[in-house]
Amino acid sequence: MGLWQKDGVYFATDTNGNTAPSEAYAFGDLRYHNYYLSSRYSLEMASGFAYDPVSETTFSWLVGEGEYGRQEIVYYDYFSGDGVPLNVIDLRSLRNSFGGEMHIDYESISGSLTIYGTENDDVISVRGTGYVEVNGGDGDDRIEFFSNLESSSKLLRGGAGNDVVLAGDGTDTIGGGSGNDRLHGGRGENLIYGDEGDDRITSGGGDDTISAGSGDDWIDGDTEDIVSKGYDNDAIYGGEGNDTIYGRGGDDTIYGSPGNDNIAAGTENDYVQGGAENDRIYGGAGSDTLFGNDGDDTIYGGKDTDVILGGAGIDFFVFEKPADSTPGISRDVIRDFEVGQDKIVLSALDADTTKDGNQSFSWSLNDAPNSVWVGYWNGRALIRADADGDAVYDFEIQLNQVSSLSSTDFIF
Repeated sequence: MGLWQKDGVYFATDTNGNTAPSEAYAFGDLRYHNYYLSSRYSLEMASGFAYDPVSETTFSWLVGEGEYGRQEIVYYDYFSGDGVPLNVIDLRSLRNSFGGEMHIDYESISGSLTIYGTENDDVISVRGTGYVEVNGGDGDDRIEFFSNLESSSKLLRGGAGNDVVLAGDGTDTIGGGSGNDRLHGGRGENLIYGDEGDDRITSGGGDDTISAGSGDDWIDGDTEDIVSKGYDNDAIYGGEGNDTIYGRGGDDTIYGSPGNDNIAAGTENDYVQGGAENDRIYGGAGSDTLFGNDGDDTIYGGKDTDVILGGAGIDFFVFEKPADSTPGISRDVIRDFEVGQDKIVLSALDADTTKDGNQSFSWSLNDAPNSVWVGYWNGRALIRADADGDAVYDFEIQLNQVSSLSSTDFIF
């Protein structure tokens, strides 16, 4: 294993008592150059460890003797030198005691490795494969993991502070902690938690599950992701693949992008735009703008006053409850209904609430009980329905730029 650090110190221990040399060993050429180090190193190593200092080295490197030795080294100087390949015991933890930069290089590791940052601003860089856990601690930390194998896995916690976490490839769990964080998942199926703060989250190339947490967040999902955001004003980009996105609280802006997406607006006033394929979009509790975009989309109005656009393709506008589009100024408005192509779906609505079960509406040319009829006004069509038999409409939808409808434009 190769370790190097500037402006700080690391502390390494073997907690399982394994004195056998690990199969994990570092790069063959380790160079220290022009870093001032004033620290105490505590080293634990198996017998037979050797180091070959070059002539310009200005300090002595002490190694333990016996089966499992331990020595402490103190030095105060500039130095440079070349190391030889080395084997270490089955390492379990590393602690960055004073902050600064900590770089760890290895080929592979058996078991797991846990790395701890400090309350200061840390830079922790890891290169290799195997399970690694990094806890950044307080401060504005930068955690980087370099691996080109999706089979590796990591648990990366930024902790408090404004952190940058770059996970690399693999199946990872990433937590930003409090603060305004930047989190990047890389390839692999990741779990990403933004937690508190205004975070920027990029999924990477895998099928990820993203929970943004509180704060005004920016999320780019990339491939087939599940995105659940918090309760503030977020911007979410689904990216390629079939995404599932939940808006929750806040006035959110959500883009599905390519793929067959499922997007649910939240409790406030959201803007939701599907992508190029066949999306399902759910309106939520606020006054939302719902845009299907390209593809054959299915759009659910939801509560409150929604503005709905299907976009290109054969679109289905679904209303499941009278509260989804109440009469008057609270009714939903569909701006681009294509007569003879798109459909108004009312099959989930009960046409007669005085009876058990779910009765279907009938088409009517006037305000007949338990039926659907249409009125026209200034180039708009007003779809109205009576659900309790009193011939007074309980439900209303407005279609802009529509002057004629028939029963074939509906699914009852």
